[in-house]
Amino acid sequence: MFDKFPNSQVDSAPESISQSKEHYTKAFEGSVDRASERYPELPYHHPGHMKDVMEAVGELVKLLPDDSYPRVITPWQEDLLALAAAWHDAGFDDKAARAYPTKEEYAIALMKEDIKSNKIDLTNHDIAFLDRAIRGTIMVPALKQRDTPEAKLLHHADMAYMTADWETFWHGAEAFHHEEHPDMSWEDFQQFEADFLPIYMESLKNDFQSLGIAEDEIKKRLDTLESHLKRIMKKANPWPSSA
Repeated sequence: MFDKFPNSQVDSAPESISQSKEHYTKAFEGSVDRASERYPELPYHHPGHMKDVMEAVGELVKLLPDDSYPRVITPWQEDLLALAAAWHDAGFDDKAARAYPTKEEYAIALMKEDIKSNKIDLTNHDIAFLDRAIRGTIMVPALKQRDTPEAKLLHHADMAYMTADWETFWHGAEAFHHEEHPDMSWEDFQQFEADFLPIYMESLKNDFQSLGIAEDEIKKRLDTLESHLKRIMKKANPWPSSA
């Protein structure tokens, strides 16, 4: 599915590395392929979502300041972030996920088992980084854990469709409706978006500022979100049967 695991500069983190760059590239690629097999085929959650989030987290890392010391995210951590992105919704529709407080914690368990069973040589520090990153995608307000750069980056990568162009945003929003709230009326969905988008805008602004992302980039994304909200509120009901 992926020709090359992104940014495999493992030589930049000698404290974490005990194998060659080629070893980790192959190991991570295999893990990504296995993660993809654990995704359901739902309107929103499917292997394409996994790929989108992997790409989005790489794009977000490029926005981080490169003149800070220590770096917000090292090249090795960028590879780990992509691996976390691959696993963040694995097993989303599995019955076994119901035994966990959140589906993200089930995904973490699947990832850790894959790392162990396939003898991917990562330190406890690396695995804790992966764990924190995936926990950043938990959406339940009372359970969210988003205090670290890796958690913030993966969360906003998971939500990246929201700051994309209108067609991408609408495709994601509609897929979310059809999967999570198929019986929700258009008017209720408009209200849902009207309530959620301002909260997300504030979260994005605060998180991006804490990561050192440029203010013009933040403004561009906030303007996009505001435009999407206005367009949704003016949009005619696309689902007459759910009125």
